[in-house]
Amino acid sequence: MSPPASLSLQHEVLEQFEDAARKLRERFRSSVTEALPGFARRLFELEWQESADITIIESVPPLTLVYLMRLRAVRV
Repeated sequence: MSPPASLSLQHEVLEQFEDAARKLRERFRSSVTEALPGFARRLFELEWQESADITIIESVPPLTLVYLMRLRAVRV
């Protein structure tokens, strides 16, 4: 039995959204990397990789944590 058409459409839209989000993250990463000097570029790349594997808040890299806290403060 196939899923209802609305579920199929929702799944397709979700896949498109996830693809767009992935492309945006990659574009952000490459833009920031290009703008940083060598020593900062290495630290940024290291934290970018570490943040991809985050499973608990204690494992959030310091620069990522500062960014997330600042982002939260700006939204409040």
